[in-house]
Amino acid sequence: MSLKRTSFALALAIVAGSSVSNAQSVPQPSSLFAPSLASTANFLAEQPGAAPRRVLADSRISPSRNARPRRTQAALAQGADAQARARARFEEGTRLADELQWAQAAQAFEESYQLFPRPNTLFNLGLAHRALGQYTRAITELERFLQEGTPSPEERTQVSDALDQMRGRLAHLTIVPSVEGARVSVDGTAADANTDLTLDPGNHVIEITAQGYTRYARTITLRQSESQRHDARLERGGGVSAGVVVGIVAGVVAAGVLTGILIWQLSGEERPYCGTLDQCIMPQ
Repeated sequence: MSLKRTSFALALAIVAGSSVSNAQSVPQPSSLFAPSLASTANFLAEQPGAAPRRVLADSRISPSRNARPRRTQAALAQGADAQARARARFEEGTRLADELQWAQAAQAFEESYQLFPRPNTLFNLGLAHRALGQYTRAITELERFLQEGTPSPEERTQVSDALDQMRGRLAHLTIVPSVEGARVSVDGTAADANTDLTLDPGNHVIEITAQGYTRYARTITLRQSESQRHDARLERGGGVSAGVVVGIVAGVVAAGVLTGILIWQLSGEERPYCGTLDQCIMPQ
C-alpha cells in the first residue's frame, strides 16, 4: 500500500492515541483525527469478526537517490543486508500496530529507521508515539516526515492538523525552587528553573539539589493542556547535621575520660592479677 493511500489509515492510527492514558482524559472536539470513539480497540471489539486495518505506510524500501554509482561488492552486500533487516523490522512494527501493541510497534519502527532511514518510517514512528501519548516525540517525528518525505497536499494538511491538535494537548510546567541556583531535573533530564517547560501529559518526577540542602523529589501529574507552577521548598541539610556533630564530639570526650581513669587506676602500686586466660582480678 503506497503512502498515497494512507489518508484514512492515518486518521485511524492517530485516533488510538486519544485515549490510551488517564492523563489524556480531556475531551477533544470531533474531527477527522478525533472521532467520538472510546478507543480504536473498543470500536473494533464491537464489530464481530472485524480485524484491525493496515494503517501504516508501505514497507517498500527504495535505494537512496544520492547513492554513489560505484560501490564495492562488500559495501553493496552490507547495504542490502541493512535494508533487508530494516524491512523485516518495519513489517514487524506494522503487524504489532495492527494488533494495537503500540509500544512494541514503536520500538520496531525505531530500529528499522536506525538500520535504514526512510521518511515513511518516521511517519509510522510518529503515529505509534502519538498513540502512546508521547506527543513531544510524535511531533518531532511527524515534523521531520513533512520535511523529508513527499506527502500529497491533502496528506500534508491532515498531518499538520494532527500536529496542531497534539501541540494543544501538551502540558506546561514552571518549577520555582526556594534556593537560587538549585539544580533541577525532570524525569532524569536537566531542566531550567523558573522557565516554562513543555511536557507530555502524565506523571513526571521532579528532582532538585542544592549545596547545603536535602535532596527534593516529587512526582506530579499533568493533565492535557494544563499549565502548572510548582513551588519547591528545600530544607537545610545535605550533610552531617549539627546535632550529629555534637553527639560525636561528646562521645569522643566521654571515651577519652574513661580511658584516662582506667589508666590512672592501673598505674597504682597494686596491680590486678591476670591468670593464664587473661582474666584480671582487681585487688580488694
